Amino acid sequence: MKITSILCFMILCTSLYSQNNTNSGTVKNKSNNELLEFVSIGIVGKEIGTVSGIDGSYSLIISPEFDKDSIKFSCIGYLPFIQEVAKYKSLPNKDVFLEPKDIVLNEIVINQLNLKEKILGNKYKARTFQGGFRENNKGFECGVLLKINKKTHLQELVCNIAECTYDSIMYRVNIYKEVGNKDFTNILDQPIYIMQKIENKRTSLEIDLSKYNIMVEDNTLVTLEHIADMGDGHLLFSGSPFKGSTCYFRKKSHSEWNKTPLKLGFNVKVLEEI
Repeated sequence: MKITSILCFMILCTSLYSQNNTNSGTVKNKSNNELLEFVSIGIVGKEIGTVSGIDGSYSLIISPEFDKDSIKFSCIGYLPFIQEVAKYKSLPNKDVFLEPKDIVLNEIVINQLNLKEKILGNKYKARTFQGGFRENNKGFECGVLLKINKKTHLQELVCNIAECTYDSIMYRVNIYKEVGNKDFTNILDQPIYIMQKIENKRTSLEIDLSKYNIMVEDNTLVTLEHIADMGDGHLLFSGSPFKGSTCYFRKKSHSEWNKTPLKLGFNVKVLEEI
């Protein structure tokens, strides 16, 4: 009887703790009040984060120990919202409004005569070593760092599948410029989503990047990000613990980047200017 009472008390305390530290709201476009889907939300540098739903809603548990840190809401095509956690938690209304960026689209002219096709990254296809999305964790992200030092046009991302338990998937492709040690800045002006059915014998994902006119000149990180609640399951990619292009991952939106234990089977077809 005493043990049962203690367990009930512990469950009640846990429930009250979660309720008192849960922050819920919606993310909207500041200019027209439209709900914003798949916004990255997290405590900067910490493994606490999420991604807003298709209806713009979000919910995030933040304990008091992070009150002096910063919370960040970011979405491709919008200016980020950054605020001290304590100040954010004190707001009576947790709805967040993001301001659209002024985007200038520069025309990219490609001279086919001065281009060389290359494959950058890792071509691993064996299933001996596997890594990737092991659980339904919104905000988890992983990808490959491409070594680039001249004008390069991204054409196609290929991710070699080792095992997938989902019937269909939804992820976001992110393209980052390397700006420092484990420091990357997203360079996209519009989001790139992958929504595909997965057949039993499918061995790779192929994502056409050519239509987005992405030209880079420096080291570039190309990733997949888990943005939707897909239920229990996993998507794992071929990998190798040996030589290859370095890969990075982060567990939550805006958490720290770290090198993956394996070199994942991600590669990108590019056109390099010569």
